[in-house]
Amino acid sequence: MIGPFVKAAAALAGLHLLLTGNVEHANVAAAVFMGCLVAFLLRPRGRGWGFARMPLALWAIFLYLVLILWDVIGSGLWVARLILTRRPALRTGILAIPSGCRSELGRALSAHALTIAPGEMVVAIDEDGVLYTHCLDADAAEIYAREHQKRRCRLLSRIIPNSGEGAKEA
Repeated sequence: MIGPFVKAAAALAGLHLLLTGNVEHANVAAAVFMGCLVAFLLRPRGRGWGFARMPLALWAIFLYLVLILWDVIGSGLWVARLILTRRPALRTGILAIPSGCRSELGRALSAHALTIAPGEMVVAIDEDGVLYTHCLDADAAEIYAREHQKRRCRLLSRIIPNSGEGAKEA
């Protein structure tokens, strides 16, 4: 019998080939690789694959990527304006932002999302999942950082099954 991982990877690879309409060897190899990668990332631990969960998880991945892109563009424009206007009244600092994710993968993805946005960089993560983030303007970052982190964690809980909102990983 074919396992749920293989079924999911094959379905995702088939969907990729259907959408691209390209069955050249390189594209088939890319489809199989991406299908396996997405199936691995979406696979619930300790449970079989649920195809009913896949559309919600794929939609959450899309929203997560849009949120990250929005943060990167908005932060990039803010840092560019900051540099061009030479605003001297910045208060740099390190904020302690609770990750809100139980899994290490969820915490790592949250830290990555914070770090790729210009003006912020995660410098440490403690055992309770608190992200210590260096910010160019700690006053401005403190206003929206926790709200954005809650939104990221909510999306990650839909993508990674055991990464849901909560405290420390059990």
